[in-house]
Amino acid sequence: MNSLITSALVKKFIAIASTSSLLSILCGCAQSAPKNLEIGRLATNSVTQTQLAEIPKGKSSFKHRDAKGREITVFSYKPESFTPDTAIWFTMHGIGRDAEKTRDEWLVAADLNGLLILAPEFSEANFPKSADYTMGEVIGDDFSRSSYATVENIFDSAIAATSSNQEAYRIFGHSAGGQFVQKMMMLMPTVRADFAIAANPGWYLMPSCTAIAGEVAAFPYSFANGPYSAEKCPSALARGLSRNVLLLLGAEDRDPAHAQLSKTAGAMLQGSHRFERGTFFIEQMRKAGEAQKTGHLWKVQMVPGVGHNGHEMAQSAIFITYRPSRTRR
Repeated sequence: MNSLITSALVKKFIAIASTSSLLSILCGCAQSAPKNLEIGRLATNSVTQTQLAEIPKGKSSFKHRDAKGREITVFSYKPESFTPDTAIWFTMHGIGRDAEKTRDEWLVAADLNGLLILAPEFSEANFPKSADYTMGEVIGDDFSRSSYATVENIFDSAIAATSSNQEAYRIFGHSAGGQFVQKMMMLMPTVRADFAIAANPGWYLMPSCTAIAGEVAAFPYSFANGPYSAEKCPSALARGLSRNVLLLLGAEDRDPAHAQLSKTAGAMLQGSHRFERGTFFIEQMRKAGEAQKTGHLWKVQMVPGVGHNGHEMAQSAIFITYRPSRTRR
């Protein structure tokens, strides 16, 4: 067994597998991407087209230049079993900007399941504020120069460098990385992530085109007054609802005084701590799906006995996705 997975974690995994509460709706990982999932390429600036010769097997890293000319270090892991059909996972770091550590938490899973891991580092030097990273630096409704588009462009570079047959990738993020994933999957007009896991985000982009006094604040806490006009917002919201995302919540992530927990007015409307905010978000998704008459494809999973711990949440995400009872992909 992976030495990184402790006996305590094994007990938690058993609890995850046996939980049957409302918050234990397991992700449909074995399913194909939903038919209405939009997968496509954004228009890209030539500066993003990194000429990457190859990604060597084992641990490595390469440089990617984003649409604004900034150099992004991408930490990679390519298993010995790599083939053109190997699945590709992005792992998004938190506020610590520790992309290499985030990649390393997936190494054993990569070897056991045949996964190519890519962990881009949005450094503090290039992205001084946390929001510069998590909110994607979207300008108007143009996403082509956003940090969300950077992930798409890194995917293109990796495909070319490995002769991969993959047309879609998967993505995981915890804390600030979970915020990045949640907002990317809600906002992006086109995205090739066919499955995403957002773990313990600090606060959420709510599925509402209007601000609701005392309940939902305007952008960046909802779609209201955000990148999309009032006319375009309903269709943008429908796209967000249609995406295949698992919200992973640590059952003990309930500290209202956590040093890294946002306490802005907009965030506090969502709840006093991360777990409360997560359950509020998924309830708002249910209501939005009913209002749109489309439902939503987001699912939620509670991880018993885990708080705001990136390592344990990553291992839980891996277990949920690749536990032995599932067919490995």
